[in-house]
Amino acid sequence: MVTLEEQILRHSTETPEKAAVITLSGTVTYKALWDMGCSAAGYLRKSMTDSTSMIVVRAEHTAQYIALAIGCHLSGCVFVPVENELTDSKLLSICEQVNAGLVIGYEAPGFNCVSMDAFWTAAKMPFSDYKLPDEDGMADILFTTGTTGNSKGVIISHQSISAVSENIVDAIGLNSESRYLIPMPVNHAFGLRRTYSTLFAGGTVVYCNGVFPPAAFFGLLEKTGAEHIMLVPSALALILKIGAKHLAEFRDQIISLEVSSAPLSPTTRREFMALMPKTHFWNTYGATEFPGACSYDYLENGELSDCIGYATKNSVIEILDENGDVMAESSRANPGLIAVRGPMNMSGYWRSPDATRGVMRDGRVMSKDLGFRGDDGRYYVIGRADDVINIGGFKVSPVEIEDILNKYPGIKDCACVAVNEDLIGKSICLYIVLADPENWDEYAFSAFMRKHLEAQQTPKYIVPINEIPRTYNGKIQRNLLREMKEAKQ
Repeated sequence: MVTLEEQILRHSTETPEKAAVITLSGTVTYKALWDMGCSAAGYLRKSMTDSTSMIVVRAEHTAQYIALAIGCHLSGCVFVPVENELTDSKLLSICEQVNAGLVIGYEAPGFNCVSMDAFWTAAKMPFSDYKLPDEDGMADILFTTGTTGNSKGVIISHQSISAVSENIVDAIGLNSESRYLIPMPVNHAFGLRRTYSTLFAGGTVVYCNGVFPPAAFFGLLEKTGAEHIMLVPSALALILKIGAKHLAEFRDQIISLEVSSAPLSPTTRREFMALMPKTHFWNTYGATEFPGACSYDYLENGELSDCIGYATKNSVIEILDENGDVMAESSRANPGLIAVRGPMNMSGYWRSPDATRGVMRDGRVMSKDLGFRGDDGRYYVIGRADDVINIGGFKVSPVEIEDILNKYPGIKDCACVAVNEDLIGKSICLYIVLADPENWDEYAFSAFMRKHLEAQQTPKYIVPINEIPRTYNGKIQRNLLREMKEAKQ
């Protein structure tokens, strides 16, 4: 499988003056990006005593940042991107876990540190004695924090970068003319991998540091003519809230919007599709451990409840029973655990063999999602395995209930959690954010639920709340809601 660096080298030779990265401060061509990557590789090769040193890099939306990733890969070092705003304790924890050979952009006591400017001042020498990476070699370690707050280092091989790039290029239709606007954090899998995918295809990465202030975001859209955008659901909801009118001005420009990293609320989805009726609206299913596994285009396929689409080019999706065996048949009434095979999968967790064995079995990465394969060949997620509620023997998906109830005009947002009951086992508690609390009609809402929900899906408790707690990318923090309910019992 051809590596990312082989692709960028080819682009730098065939289209040297083509824009590789555009930011508010300027444009860097493929020739310049490749030369910067080689200079970084030369500096790292000269200054690192260990040829596989871990290079911890503060993430930023610049060409210098992505050139550092290339330089790490060409020198044999491992690229370890971290958040742009990181606490001292978390930075030290990551540096200690990987035994960082160099920290760029941060001060970490006890480690060799340098600023980004100082690094590039020193890395000015041309360097041609690079070695293109082997596809099986370690490329990156991405530290991911779930809702539990426990950071794990996900090991990414060069083959993984290539495979997920092929998945995204094939699914969304990226090519050498594509301009992809990336405003999301580029130390996280979503932002970094869309950067890699765009460069893999020979397109142009357009970097913007977030969607706020909106003037910068929309300014880059206008200046660069970017036709593809990636956003997490919470960022899309923010743009629709503060800049819908401005976004609508780009109806004829934006070919596709890709969302990932968290479930997309039906309200946000419908608002965007009404505003941008000609834009392909891609929902990509995956995780840092198994990226870009499925894709679904709402423009082409409409709304199918819980659908994540077909498996992507290099992905194989399997539905497993409680014994870990592949199910010959699955359905909404008989779901199983979603597992993913393919070369884009992680190699494991850094220095965490027990955690690795917990999710990697028989060549698969095990998700935490229950789902099924439909008769149409598409895959569906009914919810996280630990969120699915067993009501009298029925497996009830909180996501399915939320999708239905979010259609009720008086509700802005909602979330379901299980409640333990002494006599009946479990029941459902629904938290709701009301659009107009003074005119809320609970009897009309009860009638709506009776009409649209099965008996086992109907919440026993309904609790108004000011805001549904979510992570930065929009995932519902159900653990907090469960704690709130338990505290009141």
